[in-house]
Amino acid sequence: MSKASDMKAMRDTLTMYPLMTAHHFAQFLGCSDDHARELLKSGKVPFNNIGLGSKPEYRIDPMDAAVFHLSQREGITSEEFWEKHGPEGTPEHCRRLVTRIRRVQAE
Repeated sequence: MSKASDMKAMRDTLTMYPLMTAHHFAQFLGCSDDHARELLKSGKVPFNNIGLGSKPEYRIDPMDAAVFHLSQREGITSEEFWEKHGPEGTPEHCRRLVTRIRRVQAE
């Protein structure tokens, strides 16, 4: 799969579907799929497991991905980010980030 098709798939995921796969989460963070899965397994990022077997099928809310990204930039945990920015400020920060991501991907 080419980088262009990966970017298109990620853009389509963010704009058409409410949840990201672990692969798209990795692309969003700019890390490997394995590293993204380790972040999810560690509990640092909330996720839904839609798998029925022994292998998890991760789905991540883009808002949770954005909170994780922004909290890492500030050097704090996601929970501390929510506390610092409050329920009103946090979603607005994340909406702006997700909107910016979608704009860049659409180009």
